[in-house]
Amino acid sequence: MPARASDGVRKADPVPQPLNGLAVLLVEDNMIVALTVENFLEDLGARRIWTASHVESASKILDRETVEIAILDINLGEDTSLGIARRLRAASIPFFFASGYGTDAGLSADLDASLVVRKPYGKRDLQKAIISVLGM
Repeated sequence: MPARASDGVRKADPVPQPLNGLAVLLVEDNMIVALTVENFLEDLGARRIWTASHVESASKILDRETVEIAILDINLGEDTSLGIARRLRAASIPFFFASGYGTDAGLSADLDASLVVRKPYGKRDLQKAIISVLGM
């Protein structure tokens, strides 16, 4: 027989969905991390998720899709996502960085004030960062 609230069993609070139907660009070159983050983003309410493992594919996505928020791994092999970040900023698209280096990620002066989430991060960390950059 299913438990009822009156049986003293507390129902789990639903996970707040700060993305609430938004389209997300995830730039991440580690596919295991990308798959994990995609699952987190779905749980947080993302409507559409585009994943790019390098700058060229991220740029193509931005050329053809409407992105509403982005999560950028800073180091992408021998390249970085800093150019993508500048493009997002110029288009007023909120974004944040994810890095194993945390705040010591070596951002250039024009991007130094950007939010950086330290890897590894969990769903709660992702949720807080999304809320922060969306100004919620």
